[in-house]
Amino acid sequence: MTRTHEIRPDLDEGIDRKVLSQLRARFLRLNEGRMARAMEGLSTRQQGVLTLLPLFFHVNHPLLPGYVSGSTPAGLSNFEPDANVLAEAQRLTRSFSYKPRHGSNPPRPIHGLFLMGSLGTLA
Repeated sequence: MTRTHEIRPDLDEGIDRKVLSQLRARFLRLNEGRMARAMEGLSTRQQGVLTLLPLFFHVNHPLLPGYVSGSTPAGLSNFEPDANVLAEAQRLTRSFSYKPRHGSNPPRPIHGLFLMGSLGTLA
């Protein structure tokens, strides 16, 4: 693992866009590594569940686990499922098809989805 220099912005002076972009990139790289390590310790079936969790919260579909009613809030901010997630959903429920919400700014009431603690509690 390569070490990068520590970024210590003076919060009283504010953070410029370049520093903020660097911090965001480091944060995303760190979390990608954490997710990869978490996936290594899970069975294939558990990996599928972990892959599908964001989709379950993003769409409120009667064929997917977690569906309660048509009025249940659903939608993760800044999330669009990729081809791998949609393929995994198809393996789970053959007749599921994803239809993205149209409009300039569809409602996305869920702002974040986080894993905390031991991943063993997911299984």
